[in-house]
Amino acid sequence: LVPVLGLGGPGGKIISIGINALLVAIVLRHGLVLPGAAIGKPIAMDESWQATSGYSGPIYAVALCITLFVDLAGQLPAGNLAGVALQITAAWAGLILAVGVLTVLYGVRIQGRRMIV
Repeated sequence: LVPVLGLGGPGGKIISIGINALLVAIVLRHGLVLPGAAIGKPIAMDESWQATSGYSGPIYAVALCITLFVDLAGQLPAGNLAGVALQITAAWAGLILAVGVLTVLYGVRIQGRRMIV
């Protein structure tokens, strides 16, 4: 999207990261349907959105961290097999992190569990 808009350089990179983080945050807010389906207690997407309504800021912050992590991993040199393996591993770690966040959000917002910090 950013190249289509003609935004290059550092400003374009910042906009790209912001847009990607926004998309990840939307997925995280709607994504509570996944842990629910996994344990046999499905919920609707609108219920997921409503359950996370008070957590928009923290969810966006987590989404930004995940986006930055995956983006930085994408900057690793991929000219050889080791570089490609590192990028794949980092993308996988970002996915696992997002799944963990969804699981915690489901436990706290849907099941009513307390989060111990």
